[in-house]
Amino acid sequence: MAIVQQVHDAGAPADPQQFVAQVRALGVTVVRVIVPWAAIAPAPRSTTKPSFNATDPNSYPVGAWAPYDAIVRTATQDGLGVDLTIAGGAPRWAEGAGLPAA
Repeated sequence: MAIVQQVHDAGAPADPQQFVAQVRALGVTVVRVIVPWAAIAPAPRSTTKPSFNATDPNSYPVGAWAPYDAIVRTATQDGLGVDLTIAGGAPRWAEGAGLPAA
């Protein structure tokens, strides 16, 4: 049976090696990392959708996935499973019409 550790901050842990060591010490076997869409989306504060293919990881800003790549590499090297979960908040351009000013 897998134990899931959820990360509920604004993205990937700042130090993936320390994070993996901590959860491994707790007996965790699968790490669930919440990925806020706005943390990886292009122009997240713009109200105008940028021209990009949301289904193509290469369309996202260079380095947007880097912190998540690091946690996946570190966790899998230590034998942990990883579940990346894309979640809100959405970039402003994806929130729809009628959104109050920031």
